[in-house]
Amino acid sequence: MSNFILILVLIAHLISSESLLIRRIHFEGNQAFSTRMLKRHFFVKEGHPYSENDLDNDIVKIRKLYNDHGFQNCDIVTTIKTTNNGVEIFIVINEGSRAKVDTIIFEGIKALSAAKALKLINIKKGDYLVISEIERSQENLLRWYKDNGYAFASINYDIKNRNGSFLVLFSVRESVCVYLRQIIIRGTREVSDNAILKIIGLKIHEKFSLNRLLQARQMLYSTKLFERVQFYLQGTEFPDSIDVRFDVIELPSRLIGVGVGFQTSPTGLMLSTHWQHYNFLRKCHKFSVGINVIPYLTKNIISEGYFDYRISSVFGVPISFCTNPKWTFERIDGVRNNLLNTEFTVIKSFGSDLQLGTVLKYFRAWSNCPIDINRYKSITNSQVVYLQFDSRNRILSPERGVFLNVNFEYAGGIFRGDNDFYKIQNEISFFYPLSVVITACRIVSGIVIPYGKTRGISYYNLFWLGGNKGLRGYPDKYRSGNTMLNLNFELRSNFRKLLDFVIFCDFGKLTDQDNIFNFNYSFLNYSAGFGVRINSPFGPLRCDYAKRMHSAPQNDWGRVHFGLLNFF
Repeated sequence: MSNFILILVLIAHLISSESLLIRRIHFEGNQAFSTRMLKRHFFVKEGHPYSENDLDNDIVKIRKLYNDHGFQNCDIVTTIKTTNNGVEIFIVINEGSRAKVDTIIFEGIKALSAAKALKLINIKKGDYLVISEIERSQENLLRWYKDNGYAFASINYDIKNRNGSFLVLFSVRESVCVYLRQIIIRGTREVSDNAILKIIGLKIHEKFSLNRLLQARQMLYSTKLFERVQFYLQGTEFPDSIDVRFDVIELPSRLIGVGVGFQTSPTGLMLSTHWQHYNFLRKCHKFSVGINVIPYLTKNIISEGYFDYRISSVFGVPISFCTNPKWTFERIDGVRNNLLNTEFTVIKSFGSDLQLGTVLKYFRAWSNCPIDINRYKSITNSQVVYLQFDSRNRILSPERGVFLNVNFEYAGGIFRGDNDFYKIQNEISFFYPLSVVITACRIVSGIVIPYGKTRGISYYNLFWLGGNKGLRGYPDKYRSGNTMLNLNFELRSNFRKLLDFVIFCDFGKLTDQDNIFNFNYSFLNYSAGFGVRINSPFGPLRCDYAKRMHSAPQNDWGRVHFGLLNFF
């Protein structure tokens, strides 16, 4: 009996609560902001229970929204109407006139002129009075001071209404310009303090710069030696000096990896093992050595051995140096190819996005192929100069940003060897988010121009298209040529869950003619398909199905491609 009464009470409560649900929220008089935008600022929603306290808080938020965008005299009137069907809320907004900035004054600045300060801020005379822009201007000014030696500077702003004319006053307390007295490293066990100081590049007695400290922290993270890096400022007994302390927590510096995979088209296993040391000789040098083997079901095999040695600075100069010799053996349909490739690279970074590098390359190929032996047995000595810009927010799965690489190679000539040619290759990728979809586009172009004693470009220096080399739906080495254009376009879901999905189309065009200007349309190929991405801790695992859309042979049902990381 008691349970029956409890059920009746619950039913009665639900019926009474149903009548207090918000049926409709009406906005009137709003012109600067749409009704949809105002509702996004509301905590109370249509179909939810009515709460007077929540509605009052939402009205405060709307009034602040208007005030922060220059509507200083905004008036909001709320009316509540209760019916048998629930609650209706009527909100009438009288926006009033919108205030503008009439005067901007800087008080207390000595280190820079008022004209330069005006260039640093986001507002100017005649702009609408928007609080967020004023706060951003305050941050810009403070950042300038922090990047130019004034570690203890502070800036406040005030808005004054003088008979309807609004004055924005920035009050600056500069303090004094300070210099680094000492740099303290704390928390190291395996990594030496001297190695850290060489990486960050900070010098005693240099002018304090917050931007330099942020870059130094990022450089330490990029070594993959530290789990945590934080810096602190410490005052000294001298007013014009400051101490900087870096607290670090180290990661293991040695890593052994073993990998097993499967690839199709052609079908085979992928076996790899490598050993890495991120703090070789306790100088933050990176040393790695590894072996990759791909045995195919057709009894063909590709094996590769390599080692890589990288130094983050040379003689105290922040220029990276690396060398990575690599030997590859291929046995394909009875043909044995041996490739030896050694590169010496010097890289100079300009900020976190831009790199300028040069590569000195030695390449030797020899084979038992009986056809055109000169195209398979050769030595190529060359130098590469490249410029790279990378603003992608994430390397493994970028959501926005641009990647650009411009590459020029000069082979032979003064470097001698068996091949003389110029090689230019460019790549640019764009990433842009659209709601739950990311648009990704890549364009790759290249040209090889022989000169001197070379008449035909060597097999190993041509461009290749097909499969995982830019043209899904085709064999990996579908076609080679002197001149190449490749376009890839993808729409990627951005659920940030275990699975993501992709639809794509690939376009490729090249020529294998000796005449580089003979860009024959018979070499035009394109494909389309869809794919799945499994978001693992090591990056996306890729599975793509693609179908040729041009020159497809009979009974071509498409191809499946597997791989680690996104296609680009």
